[in-house]
Amino acid sequence: MVHLRLRGEGRAVAERLVQNGRRIAVELHRGIRPEELQLVRQIMQKMQGNLDALLEQLEG
Repeated sequence: MVHLRLRGEGRAVAERLVQNGRRIAVELHRGIRPEELQLVRQIMQKMQGNLDALLEQLEG
C-alpha cells in the first residue's frame, strides 16, 4: 500500500471525496435495518468462499 502526503488543493479534493463517499454510503443504507445488512454481508462472504473454491478448482 502506498500512502501519499497531499497538500493544498489535492488535500481538499481528497477530503471532499471522502465526505461524498460517506454521504453515498448513508443514502445506500437508508431504510435498511442493521440485521438486514448483516445478512447480506454473511451471504456475500459465503458467495466469495464459493467463488474462491471454484477458482481454485479451475486453477488446480
